[in-house]
Amino acid sequence: MLLRSVLAVATLSLMGCNVGSDDDSSGSVADGDCSTSAQNEYVYQQLKTNYLWPETIPSNINSASYSSPETLLNALRYRTYDKYSYITTEAKYNAQSNNEFKAIGIYFKWLVEDGEDVLIVRYTDENSPARLAGVVRGDEIIEIDGMTISEYIKKIEELNYDSWEKVRQGFGNPNDYVFKMRRTDNSEYTVSLIPVTYSTNTVHDLKFFDTSANKVAYFSYKNFSSASRDEFKSAFSQIRANQADALILDLRMNPGGSILTANHLATRIAGAQVSSQTFANFMFSAQRSNENFVYPFKNDEVSDAVANLNTLYVLTSSSTCSASELIINSLKPFIDVKVVGGKTCGKPIGMTGHSFCGNILFPIEFQLTNARNEGGYFSGISPSCEVEDDYAHRFGDENDPLLATALRLSAGESCPTPKPFNRLNRQAATDQSFMIQGEPSQFKENFF
Repeated sequence: MLLRSVLAVATLSLMGCNVGSDDDSSGSVADGDCSTSAQNEYVYQQLKTNYLWPETIPSNINSASYSSPETLLNALRYRTYDKYSYITTEAKYNAQSNNEFKAIGIYFKWLVEDGEDVLIVRYTDENSPARLAGVVRGDEIIEIDGMTISEYIKKIEELNYDSWEKVRQGFGNPNDYVFKMRRTDNSEYTVSLIPVTYSTNTVHDLKFFDTSANKVAYFSYKNFSSASRDEFKSAFSQIRANQADALILDLRMNPGGSILTANHLATRIAGAQVSSQTFANFMFSAQRSNENFVYPFKNDEVSDAVANLNTLYVLTSSSTCSASELIINSLKPFIDVKVVGGKTCGKPIGMTGHSFCGNILFPIEFQLTNARNEGGYFSGISPSCEVEDDYAHRFGDENDPLLATALRLSAGESCPTPKPFNRLNRQAATDQSFMIQGEPSQFKENFF
């Protein structure tokens, strides 16, 4: 089980807001030297040359004094805006790019209610051990390996390791986990789970709804994988066949992905009206301003677009990030986009991957704006209609508060007054997310 913040950065060719990876640009690991000091120096030189905020990087430090490249990166990141730069292994990156995960497959919400830590299951991956064992959205995790959630979290904080794998090893039993769970009907059950490698699709729960005003298509989308294009083709073929004139795109669990894939999706949504228009402007640091460029919508996707789409409704949460936010921002100049749910995470920036010694460094390198040069949403994109998730209804269930609200809006009704989430009938809950060395708390979404 990987108890960690979900890693998802938007990339132009693969994961996250990121322009893929290369073998080198400025700086290199000298003569194949993969000592810690050589790797540290490589990361330092990349930041000095390619970072979006090079003025924040000290001009002369002893990179060898840091215990690892991850420690150096964490020490030098520009904390005002950069919660995202990270280092991963090539193997992990390639697996995630193919929607392959070694995990249990539980996405949870960590809340503190009346001083008590509460973990609520937001979603379980298809094909994951959790899904196959019957763990469902809305279940509460009340114990892990015999410890209460507060005890478990306290131990994580005490261990203070630089990776979740090391944290789990510190518990002495990294390969199997025993969860005590509570259903929404208050019945309890215990389940033992072991992480396995599994793959998932990205497009889920395609459904159609008839309102008093129109026919509405809905689907949830998990992450902007390069493997999504065939799934898009199938989904939009059905949307056209059903003559939907509004679309509800559920991105509340989508932390980002390929910018190229985001472009394909946006073009299928908006169609001919965005042909040859600007999808995004890429803007680098002042010292790299000659590399700035305009990225147009994908004309080759126009023929597969939804015909007569009037409005796009996007369901969001604090886990809606990066390429998901880019969809919203890039389409706003061209179609009516209504954001329903919670404020997004706030990542109008992206990264490029640099390979070294079996690892990939992803530093923030550019900002993204739309055709009207609008961007800079570091505080998140605020919803047009604020709605609290209740975590009790499955995605695609018309009783789900976010979907139900979007359907009412599409029928011409007004936005309802938001109701605070109160899972255990206590005082208003507050969001929490994990933070360990080297893996910043990127989103208020966490993953086992």
